[in-house]
Order: sequence, then C-alpha cells, then structure tokens
Amino acid sequence: MFGKTMSPWITLPVSERLQSHFSTAQVRHHMEAEKVDAAWKATRHSLIHLFQESSRFEAILTEAFVSVLTPLPYPDLNMAVLGRSSPDSRLLTHFLGTCRQKYTPSLCLVVGETPECHTAGLQPVGSIPLMQLRNQTTPIAASHIHCLPAANDCNIREANHVVAAAFDIPAEAIESAFGGNIPQHPGLRVYVAKQADSVVSSLRISRIGSTAVIWCMATSPDSQRQGIGPQLLQTAITSERQTGADNFLWLATPAGMRLYEKLGFITLGEASAFLLTT
Repeated sequence: MFGKTMSPWITLPVSERLQSHFSTAQVRHHMEAEKVDAAWKATRHSLIHLFQESSRFEAILTEAFVSVLTPLPYPDLNMAVLGRSSPDSRLLTHFLGTCRQKYTPSLCLVVGETPECHTAGLQPVGSIPLMQLRNQTTPIAASHIHCLPAANDCNIREANHVVAAAFDIPAEAIESAFGGNIPQHPGLRVYVAKQADSVVSSLRISRIGSTAVIWCMATSPDSQRQGIGPQLLQTAITSERQTGADNFLWLATPAGMRLYEKLGFITLGEASAFLLTT
C-alpha cells in the first residue's frame, strides 16, 4: 500500500479552491448559479406536493426533472419541469409521448437549452419567471377583508371555485386535481381571504424545509384590483415565517411581474415554456 501526498490545494474548502483559481466575479457567478439551481429544485419538488390531495395523478421526480400527469384536459394541470443541463431529457420525451397517447394537453417548462422541445412539435409560448422574495413590502390592509389559513373543507371548496374562475378552468377539474378537503399532507397549506364570510381570494403554499413555494394565487374576478391578493400574500408569508420559513419562491406569470416586484420579489431565472396541444 503506497501512501499519497495530498496537494494542499485539494484540502482547502471548495470556496477557497475556487477563489484561488478564479476571479471574485467568477466565483460570485458560480455561487449565484448554484442558488438558482437550488431554487428550481425546490420548486420542482413542491409541484408534487401541490397534487398530493388528488386521487388521480401520476408523477415522476428525479434530481433535475419533475412531471405531473392527470386525466384532466388542461395544460396547467399536466406539467413537466426540466432543470438546467439535465440528463433526464429522455423523461421529457416519455412524458410527451404519454400525453399524446392520452390526448392530454400539457405545459413544459425548460431551464436552459433542450433541443427536444423544438423538434417535438411543441408550441413556444414565452417564458415563466421564478421569483424570490427579497424585500417584503406591507400592502394597505382592507378592513373588510379577513385573511387566514383555510379552516375547513368548505373553505377549500370555495378556494377551488376562486381558482377555477381566475384561470378559466371548471371547478370540478380544480377539485379533482387539488382535492376538496383540508390538505392532509404536512407540507401543503391553503390560505384564503374572506369578505362577508365568502372566500374571494386564495393561494397554496408548499413547504420544502425552510423554503415556501407559492402556487395558485387567485382572486375572484369581481374582487380583483382591490389589494386583496397582496394582503393575503402578506398573511401567508407572516404565518409561514412563524413556522421556520425563510425563503419564499414563486413561479409567477409574466403579466404579474410588475406587481410581484412591488411586493418585494425579484426574478431569479426564467424557464422557456412550451405547449403541447392535442
């Protein structure tokens, strides 16, 4: 058995090794890229939580890929998210093949370049920003609005109707995808805003450790542009912080980016969005 003399450079921490060979700017860029990749990873994992209350869904989750497939004919309820430089492009091909076989429209989000999306007959539909809360602002609270965690199954069903109206998807489909009862999964919570005892806005939060990913924020069409959504979001963030959350992510919509930025969110990265129609 021959001994080996280890280079002093090898024994240094990774950050010091990087700094010894690269400029400060290069190290900073590398570390920021790792943070963004970690945020995308948490978002992919949280997507599984979102559908945990459904009785009918299929999912695949790997280090850099997630797909959720339901029997419902709506792209927002059949999604695949592929990470940057992922070796799992074959899983995306399998997902698309299954969607075509079942005549199910789907939405594919791709971080980085994936030639398969351009050659598989998918329709490019822009990009989706992944946002992170950096400087939370305090919206003006409306005295007639009460924001709180969903307290019972009735709140959940009302929240499903709000999401259905906001995204133009039948309420029965939303309930089939997300369930009609208080979530039993410990990592999933639903928050609602109530006006005169009726739910007018809702959102879901999926927890991955201390990271909270915001999903399905929606306000009834008749109650929009009244500051209800930001008030509900503040309530949810404050509540989640009390249970250890310190990182808030949001797979947002381009149309709402300016509003989200006013609420203290910044864009970490973007995913190219592709639509499969049948």
